[in-house]
Amino acid sequence: MATINGDAVNESSVFPIPTYQAQCFNQTIYKASEIGHDAATITSIAFKKNSDDAVRKFAVYMLNTDKETLSSFEEFSDADRVYYNESLTTSSVDGWMTLELDNSFDYEGGNIILI
Repeated sequence: MATINGDAVNESSVFPIPTYQAQCFNQTIYKASEIGHDAATITSIAFKKNSDDAVRKFAVYMLNTDKETLSSFEEFSDADRVYYNESLTTSSVDGWMTLELDNSFDYEGGNIILI
């Protein structure tokens, strides 16, 4: 889920974060049809999580893209780091976890790659 101009959009998406691994990289494409919003500034994102009480380094990168799919893990040196926390603590409760972005993201109205 993202917050665009104060409105929550795409509240059904789950950002997969394995809580059982010490280090994990994940890339997901969110299509414009899933986001359902015109170009705007994204100031926060949220993801559904299972109960887990963990502390870990956590970073989020975002990139506007024309891609529809990813065939494998790809390098995106031009992605913007929008969030970083040296010791993100997640609660032990299932549900949505919101991250206020360190740097807002200029969403162009198309697809986004979230890393």
